[in-house]
Amino acid sequence: MKVLFTLNSSNFGGMEKTVLDLVKGLPGVEKFVVCPEGDYFKQFKEFAHVYKFRPVKKLDLEYIKFLREVISKNQIEIIHANEPKVVFNSLLAAVGTSVKIKISHTHTPISMWQVSFLAKILNIFLNSFIVNLLSTYEIALTQTIKERKIKEGILPYKLKIIPNALDSLFIEEVDNYKPLEVDQKFIKSIFDKTNFNILFLSRLTKEKNQILLINTLFEFLKKYPKTILILAGKGSDYEILKKKVRDLNLVANVKFLTEVSERDKLNLYLNCDLFVFPSLAEGFGITLLEAMYSCYPVISSNLPVLKEVTKGKIMFFKSNNHKSLFSKLEEAQKATGNSAKLKENKKFILENYTINKYINNYLEVYHK
Repeated sequence: MKVLFTLNSSNFGGMEKTVLDLVKGLPGVEKFVVCPEGDYFKQFKEFAHVYKFRPVKKLDLEYIKFLREVISKNQIEIIHANEPKVVFNSLLAAVGTSVKIKISHTHTPISMWQVSFLAKILNIFLNSFIVNLLSTYEIALTQTIKERKIKEGILPYKLKIIPNALDSLFIEEVDNYKPLEVDQKFIKSIFDKTNFNILFLSRLTKEKNQILLINTLFEFLKKYPKTILILAGKGSDYEILKKKVRDLNLVANVKFLTEVSERDKLNLYLNCDLFVFPSLAEGFGITLLEAMYSCYPVISSNLPVLKEVTKGKIMFFKSNNHKSLFSKLEEAQKATGNSAKLKENKKFILENYTINKYINNYLEVYHK
């Protein structure tokens, strides 16, 4: 079986990580990847044949031609395309080729994007049209997301629910964590244990809503001055967020980490006092599973999909409401380091989000 994964980024992120998990975990499958160069690019190359291609445009004839050459040269049987621009072009490229099964996957439904109403309507129409016409299956990560995609016009019989999973290597590293000398240096450079250290780790984009965290921190510091916010990740809103921090005179209380290795990520999770996820739009929220397995407490916006994924086992605040977030931050200070709750969350993750179940679900779809 030959599977081609197409995606528009190989930087750290939920979509990229789910593809990496598949590339690493699928047994008896010859894997191919087409993507731009980024954080996961070298890891993709360890487990698959990788072709580098620049970020895709809306209708990208050069990309379509390139994919058709990759498909023809390697006699690809299955194409698994991720996110609308890539889905649109990949499905067109697969027409009339050796591809038997065409998987499309928009991880965060378009109706949740933080774009103009007109842009949403146009993208929803184009995506549902091309997916209904050419895709064999569209993936939904949860029941909540499936229902939203049906409302966006995706035909119900096209939709397959396959939840993400927590990487077994991440679980092993958390369970056997022993900080090395280089880890100690990194930890000391980031954390002062006399502070209340709040961690956010994901893309820096409007959808992730870090601006709410910064605005709430401004108020929180008036009552709790020894608080530090760590924003780990990179993205299109980086300069906007840096300016906001300067404008509010929070430079001493906000730390940006744009280059974060897998080991750095582990050190951040295991040494923070609190993980906060204020997202406005999510398809699943894999970073919440990582946080749940490695630290306590965890606070998230109360998006239905995040409540479904976590089964309510974390603390929630009213989405995009700084007063509600402020209240939960105060509550979290008293709950920090609850080992019994952390143990409970770990058990929940192991019972519901194992990588073996994830891989088997995809193998079933591919074989069909």
